[in-house]
Amino acid sequence: SVYFVESTAADSFYSKARLYDISVPFYDYNIRRELLIDHVAEHRVKLFEGPLPHSVVIGLISPDVFDGDFQKSTFKFTGHGIKSMDIQVDNQSLPSYPMSMKNASGIDFFLNYLKVTNRYENVFSSGALSYSNFMKYNFLLFVNFRDEKLTSGQAVLKLNFTEELPSKLYVVYMPIFERQIMYDSFFNATVDTITESTA
Repeated sequence: SVYFVESTAADSFYSKARLYDISVPFYDYNIRRELLIDHVAEHRVKLFEGPLPHSVVIGLISPDVFDGDFQKSTFKFTGHGIKSMDIQVDNQSLPSYPMSMKNASGIDFFLNYLKVTNRYENVFSSGALSYSNFMKYNFLLFVNFRDEKLTSGQAVLKLNFTEELPSKLYVVYMPIFERQIMYDSFFNATVDTITESTA
């Protein structure tokens, strides 16, 4: 049985709540991949067309890590002989791109990681990877489109390797969207994408 009880206190609470809209922000992300064919040194990957995410994390990984061998990690990202990476939106490279290896040094990529994740010269940072750890296990490219005031367009990743790929390779990338659950005055919920910087 269900009983409904009238309550003056409850009516007062909900009447006040209906005066305000409520929003709950959150990050929405998924992992995507594109296959790079072997025996080619230069590759072009279309990442997005239309609305751009807040940011994206990009890495390179060999397809054989998904063969079921537990000795191979699906979370080990290395350079795989990369020479340069370029991120373009509507055929225009983002500032500080393309980034290149300098005499086998990936310092540009490491500094990109520190700056985009707000760890560069930040005394309040909770910690950062060492350069050797980054190069051996976490060679990832971090891109923040909102820092460049970009909300839509065609985003392309251009990869240039030091030599032709001896085997196929995956580009794994994770777009991160800023979204919010909006509740109206009657607590009906909708999900909206935040396209403007909140900074």
